[in-house]
Amino acid sequence: DTTDDINIVNCVSGTLKERVEALEARVLKETLIRLRWNKSQAAQELGLSRVGLSSKLKRYGLERNRNVASLSERVNA
Repeated sequence: DTTDDINIVNCVSGTLKERVEALEARVLKETLIRLRWNKSQAAQELGLSRVGLSSKLKRYGLERNRNVASLSERVNA
């Protein structure tokens, strides 16, 4: 949906690099939450190796939190 695409782009200000990084972090979080933090499935779906996924998670400071509601709130923030 075009409206969703526009909302994603407008939710972050800054340089192109900053916007791409914010979008990448959001996609990672949403994918992991949807797959219940199954990193193998997430890596496969995203076209990454597990090592590549782990590297991105470390880069963005993403880690599994046992409180699923808290994770959902962060993704939507």
